[in-house]
Amino acid sequence: MRDRHPETGAARRFEQQPRGGSVAKGEGHAALLGDGGPRGAVNCWLRRIRERTGQGVGFLSLWRGRFTVNLPSLFCAHCHCSICRRSPGAGYVTWFDVPRDQFVVETGADYLVRYESSVYGSRSFCRSCGSSLFCYSNHYPDRVDVALGGMYEPIDREPELHVYFDSRASPIRVGDNLPRLDGKTGMEPLLETKPEPDR
Repeated sequence: MRDRHPETGAARRFEQQPRGGSVAKGEGHAALLGDGGPRGAVNCWLRRIRERTGQGVGFLSLWRGRFTVNLPSLFCAHCHCSICRRSPGAGYVTWFDVPRDQFVVETGADYLVRYESSVYGSRSFCRSCGSSLFCYSNHYPDRVDVALGGMYEPIDREPELHVYFDSRASPIRVGDNLPRLDGKTGMEPLLETKPEPDR
């Protein structure tokens, strides 16, 4: 496809990105995003998608597939619940939420495994590398939570709060002033929000 240089108006050619989902072992992102393509060119391509369509682009680990998210998002939060911590083996997971019709797995859907993580919903992970990527709540069936770490570039907002904060792993210290929620639903405000001292 062709584009114009912003200053000279000269036509520039950008290779159309392949839509196939499979990537041969060891080929990395070059196979998914086109021949060659230094990191700067990839960033330029993704930035153009964001500017022109309002889409954020994410990838399965090892570049096995690609998903797109039509922004704006609904919220972005750090979750400290036990399921979110144990699923990826992390201190907490940062999710952002979008309506289902704004989320599309473009390639690599065959690498995704979805399972019922609790009576409250299900999750999807990459069967190749084990990365936890998406969460689906039975309470909000028209939405999907997307792991922020799967996105290639920043989305339209930064993390805004902590949820299920009292369920956090004991070694984890939080040094920000973001609101902290917990209670029966994990979404009820705690009385005090301040950076935690070193332990």
